[in-house]
Amino acid sequence: SSVTYKCSVKSGKYADSPASDYVDVVANILKLEVTTVNKEQLTGTEATISCTVAGLTQALSNVKWTTSGGDDALTAPFTVEAGSLDGRYQTTILTIPEAQNTGDVTYSCVFTSAEHTAVDRKTAVILKVFFQ
Repeated sequence: SSVTYKCSVKSGKYADSPASDYVDVVANILKLEVTTVNKEQLTGTEATISCTVAGLTQALSNVKWTTSGGDDALTAPFTVEAGSLDGRYQTTILTIPEAQNTGDVTYSCVFTSAEHTAVDRKTAVILKVFFQ
């Protein structure tokens, strides 16, 4: 969202100088928001889940994925795409390989945003499996 202010300036040094005309100054207010979509996936198949962070003007400084109960970043055979800044959004993606997609798991998207002073902010994404 944005807020518009009307501004005018008057010199403190030159008392006889008139004030300037009013000018609109628009301030954009950026609120950090995280959007996730829980997913259902056939067991034993590759799955992808994502986390979209909005309200950015700078790329996230750090991105990792963990299981809900752990703090250790997921590494191979999992694949993490940190994503890149696209407008005011950044989407990070976790790919879960077939062999690891065998039961319901809650993963966490964990990120750091320097501009919002958010350090290791954690958001849950649930992956549920179903059987054919």
